[in-house]
Parts: sequence; structure tokens; C-alpha cells
Amino acid sequence: MSRKLSTDFMNDLQNGILFPLLDRVRRDDTLMLAIRENYINVYYRGGNIIRLEESSPNKYVASFDDNYTKDCKDCAESLLKDLPRQINL
Repeated sequence: MSRKLSTDFMNDLQNGILFPLLDRVRRDDTLMLAIRENYINVYYRGGNIIRLEESSPNKYVASFDDNYTKDCKDCAESLLKDLPRQINL
């Protein structure tokens, strides 16, 4: 199975509304972004803290894993600031 994102999702990550999130992950060595089938995960020190999936073109749904966000509450909250308001949370 190939892991890939839609063209719109990739464009939003590289140049669009999701770029601040990608830029944040690039600047923070405790974070890692992983591409999955039609969604991405952001990991904090190996634990998945956010899953972001495309619900329709240029609209996204974010979900958080409470098992990890309690260890990284500040990190999760600051990631939310990097997500645009247009994302359905």
C-alpha cells in the first residue's frame, strides 16, 4: 500500500493553509510528521499527538490522542496555534 496525500492536501502543506504546521514541525526537533494514507500524524518524541485528515478539499479535521497530549499539553496547544481557523476541529 502506498502512502500518499491528495494533491490539494500536499499543496496546502507545502504552500497553503497547512504550511505553518509543516514549518513548525521542521523547526522543532521533538516533532516528526508522518504521511499516512490520506492523513498525516504529528509525533512528539515518538507519541502521536495529532492526526490531521482531509474531510473535503481544503478542509481538515484534527484529532488528538489524550494519552500523549497530557505529556505534551504545551506542545499540543502551540500546534493548534499553527493551524488555521478554517480547519474543522
